[in-house]
Amino acid sequence: MVEGDGCHRIAAQHRKQLVGRKLAARSPNGRFRAGAQAIIKCGGVLLKIEVHGKNMFYFFGAEGKAPSVVVHVHFGLAGAFAVYKEEPQVGSSIRLRLETTDGQAPHLVAHLSAMVVKHGKPESLYKPLVAKLGADPLREDADPESFVSACAAAKKPVGTVLMDQSVCAGVGNIYRTEILYEAAIHPNQPANTLTRAEVLKLWNTAVKQMQAGYKSGSIWGAKASSFCYDKKQSACGGKVKHWKMGGRSIYACQKRQRLEARKAPKESKAPSLRRSGTLHVDGVVSAVKAENKKRRTGEGLGVQHVALKDDETRAAALAARVLAAHSETLAKRLQDGQAELDFHQASHEAVDYVVRFCYGEVKQDSFQPSTAKVNEEILKISSECGLPTLTELCAVRLSSEATTANVVQSVRLCEEFGLSKLREALVKGIVEALEGLSFSSVV
Repeated sequence: MVEGDGCHRIAAQHRKQLVGRKLAARSPNGRFRAGAQAIIKCGGVLLKIEVHGKNMFYFFGAEGKAPSVVVHVHFGLAGAFAVYKEEPQVGSSIRLRLETTDGQAPHLVAHLSAMVVKHGKPESLYKPLVAKLGADPLREDADPESFVSACAAAKKPVGTVLMDQSVCAGVGNIYRTEILYEAAIHPNQPANTLTRAEVLKLWNTAVKQMQAGYKSGSIWGAKASSFCYDKKQSACGGKVKHWKMGGRSIYACQKRQRLEARKAPKESKAPSLRRSGTLHVDGVVSAVKAENKKRRTGEGLGVQHVALKDDETRAAALAARVLAAHSETLAKRLQDGQAELDFHQASHEAVDYVVRFCYGEVKQDSFQPSTAKVNEEILKISSECGLPTLTELCAVRLSSEATTANVVQSVRLCEEFGLSKLREALVKGIVEALEGLSFSSVV
């Protein structure tokens, strides 16, 4: 499922790349032919993008005039909205293809696949739909008071209310569990028994977690994993209980989240409101780094689908497939849907060496990494991917550059990457060097 933070990440990137550009439109699979024609007829300039929860709205019209056509996008469980400088083959799932035609650089092409892609007039499509949605923690104009009022009027469990898009737009099932855990509120607590302070704490937590998700591209934010979701023991060490709520699995910590028998909320001091929206959030990571972080933390792409795609994500996927052709280890990962590799911590030179090796362009005489650090990065990738020939090239390089100053580091690398023969040779060299020292020379 593409959550609200994922939609806001796409919008932020597309505002930089596409807003203000004149675009040609067509529907490759024919399922949005009328919408593509409407974009062309209205002038074809993308004037603005709005996001409300999991709903995206792209406004088109003539330059300098008010938008006359809006395209509504809801990804559902999957889908993608990619912008490319180098266009790949158009797949059968692509409902809308956009291409810049204004002669400005860079020339860009966008591919959209989603569960819902509709078009209409702003006043008849956008306004009525948005009126049905609740406050979005990632919008600058979010009104937390509407969330407070909705909770005060709801007898339903707060876990149900939090997932209601007419109350809080953009929160999905995983965020629901994580937000309630951090706020220390039991999912079954009736919403109308919560104090104003508790509701605002819940709101602040939603803003905090979703901003972290927006920044990192991972639903865990800066955390290594979940607090409570899909766990037997929570982050605080408490036992986790799970059950179905609204047809979806929800989790709660029996230590941190207590269900209280209340008839009416007790008044308490409300916390200061956290600033909503995304304009002040800096350090937003790229799509490819976000995908890599998901895999490193065990989140995977099935936990929270990544709909933001670009040239970098495509290049990473292609590189992984090239490597898989040379590696049984990686081929198995590809078969399991886990073949994409974490390249973002390696230098461009290291990645380039690995890919060129797989294309047969790197041999022993042409393997000349510029630094020991680059050689170590290549060694790490080749070991992880099961590329023994490339690992051997790295080992030869490591041996040739071994000195008394770096021999300890070289031995450590041998141990880390299973280079037992080289390790033995290095250790033997150290022993022989020490044996060759006289007592007087040591003194």
